[in-house]
Amino acid sequence: MPTTITSDGVAIHHSTVGAGPDVVLVHGLTDRSATWGPITGMLAERYRVTTLDLRGMGESGDADDYGSTTMVRDVEAVVAAVGIDDPLVIGHSLGGIVVTAYAATAPVRGTINLDQSLHLSGFQVALQQVESLLRDPASFPSVIQAVFDGLDGPVLAEPEHAALKAEIIGLRRQRQEVVLGVWDQVFSSTVAELDALMAQITADITTPYLSLEFIDNGPGYADWLRALVPHALVESWVVPVDGGPAVEFGHYGHRLDPSRLVERVIAFDK
Repeated sequence: MPTTITSDGVAIHHSTVGAGPDVVLVHGLTDRSATWGPITGMLAERYRVTTLDLRGMGESGDADDYGSTTMVRDVEAVVAAVGIDDPLVIGHSLGGIVVTAYAATAPVRGTINLDQSLHLSGFQVALQQVESLLRDPASFPSVIQAVFDGLDGPVLAEPEHAALKAEIIGLRRQRQEVVLGVWDQVFSSTVAELDALMAQITADITTPYLSLEFIDNGPGYADWLRALVPHALVESWVVPVDGGPAVEFGHYGHRLDPSRLVERVIAFDK
C-alpha cells in the first residue's frame, strides 16, 4: 500500500482499485481497510475505490491526537495524494463520524454513514460504565473485546458466520492508547457539549446523506438526526428469524450482506 503524510505528520497507508467515479471507504475503530472484505472489489467494478487505514490502526503510523475529527486529516491527505475529485465517502462506525466531518469541510457528492449514531451523548452513558476498566492496562483487552462482542450482534455469532467473525477479529488492532484517544472527548464532555459538537460538525452538510443502521438507534433517532441534517435519509436493516421478532444485523451488517450494501450504494449515488 502507498503511504502519504498528513498535515500533522502521520503516515497513512492507502490503496486504490477500479475506475470510474471516486468512492472513499473509511473503516471503524480498531479495524483497517481490509475489514471491508469483498465490498471493495465489488464497488471497484463500477467505481474507483480508495481505502485507507486511519492513524494508529492497520498499517498507518502513530499520532499525538486520535480525536475522530482530527482523523479528517487522514482522509484529506489521501484524497490529495490520489487526486480524488468530488468523492462519495462511506464510513463504518468511527469512520461514519470521520466522513461526516469530512463532508462538512470538503467537496463530496454524498455521504453514507454505516451504523454510527451521531447521538454521542446517548453512547456516553454506556461507555462511562466501563471507563475505569478501559483505562486499566490489565483489564483493557478483555473489556474492549466484550464491548465489540456486544456490538457484533446475534447474527454474526451464529455458527455459519464463525469464519467471518474470526476474520474481523483477526484484522483488529486493539490498542489502548488509540481507543482511549478516540473516546476521550466522549469521556470528558458533558451531554450539552457533545450535542453541540455534532451540531457544529453537521451544520454545513448540504450534499446527500444516508445513515444506514444495522443496530436500532431508537424511534427518536431519525427525527434527531434530521434536526441537524434536514435532508438526511435514515434506514435500518433488520432480519426476521423464524417468523419471530426482527433481529438486528449487528455492527458488521455490511459484511453479512455485502451485495445488499453495494446495491444500496449504487442506488444512493444515482
